[in-house]
Amino acid sequence: MESVLDIMDERLRRDDDRCRIHKAVADSNYIFLVYAIIYGTFLTSAFVIGVFNGHPPWLFYNPLFDWHNGSTRFWLQSILEQIVVSLTGLTLLVSDTYPLIFLVMMRAHIDVLRERIRSLRTDLHKTEAENYDELICCIMDHKLILKCCAIMRPIISGIIFVHFQLVGVVLGVTIINILYFSDFIHGISSIIYLTGILLESFPCCYLSDLLAEDSKDLSNLLAQSNWISAERKYKSTLMIFIQHVQRPIVFVAGIIFPISVNSNIRMARFAFSVMTIVQQMNLADRLKKVTR
Repeated sequence: MESVLDIMDERLRRDDDRCRIHKAVADSNYIFLVYAIIYGTFLTSAFVIGVFNGHPPWLFYNPLFDWHNGSTRFWLQSILEQIVVSLTGLTLLVSDTYPLIFLVMMRAHIDVLRERIRSLRTDLHKTEAENYDELICCIMDHKLILKCCAIMRPIISGIIFVHFQLVGVVLGVTIINILYFSDFIHGISSIIYLTGILLESFPCCYLSDLLAEDSKDLSNLLAQSNWISAERKYKSTLMIFIQHVQRPIVFVAGIIFPISVNSNIRMARFAFSVMTIVQQMNLADRLKKVTR
């Protein structure tokens, strides 16, 4: 993947194109920072709330010592739990942000390709052979973008498929926890966790829709380019190129669900089904009695 991206970066000839890629890199850093702040806020709030309530934040089973026996063991248990959960959170942070960063970079390269298509046969000083070479360069850029997407498609498909399967259940359980089992302080921590759950799949689905629209827009730009007075070889190559770009770049989760906002909303609706089941079977009151 990195070798293909290096080839794509080497093909950036204009300063405007490089500025678009640099902006995409800055946006990717910003996305990672926002996710890191939200995930870190939840982990920190859970640690602080647990310590103030007099118990370790995550209540992991520890066969080595009992955290009830003294403050030293209590703090040792709490710190060890926080280290384990923080490392897990870092892993989730990476797995949740790399699809977004990839989609942002692909949209930036498609934007560069879009500008190159707009400039086809606009320079009156270029010969027909040079114009044809420019068209071939656009075709090669599009092939590289498709190659990147083909490399990353199975990886993104797997992680988003897992998110789709869990988002409804986790959202439903979290909302039930906020409504029936949490006090004010725990409710704030649960709301932060709820925000993190929503961020796992929705932004990726939204960017996936935008990438598909960007890729479909290339065919319109090619049809509107200055090709009427071109040579026959240029026109035939352009027609074949238009046929290829008419197929949008689409990602599918687990070869079942298209990664889109509509799919994400359908999966999130399952949270209301979970809440309905809990209310009709009166599970919340039963669980409260068990915990007492």
